[in-house]
Amino acid sequence: MIREWVVDAWNGIMNYERNPLRHIPDLQVRHMVMQVLAFMWSAVFAILIADSVFAFGVSAIAHVVFVAAVVVTIGTFKILFISLNISKPLINPGPL
Repeated sequence: MIREWVVDAWNGIMNYERNPLRHIPDLQVRHMVMQVLAFMWSAVFAILIADSVFAFGVSAIAHVVFVAAVVVTIGTFKILFISLNISKPLINPGPL
């Protein structure tokens, strides 16, 4: 029961196909909004936990590296789909 709640809460915030940002048609704009929110929450937690700008800097750099890795991965998949003339991903994400 608690596990289901945690998974639902996670998907409601972090899953771009389920959170309220899914209504933004442009994936790049949706991604940018999520990135801005990530920076905002990094700043909030850094200030609350460490009361330090240094903690925010470390967290912000970590977020940038993570987001860059995700962008490179998605770009790689898109190039693959284009080169193989695949219109949809092969994996079904399941019902929303």
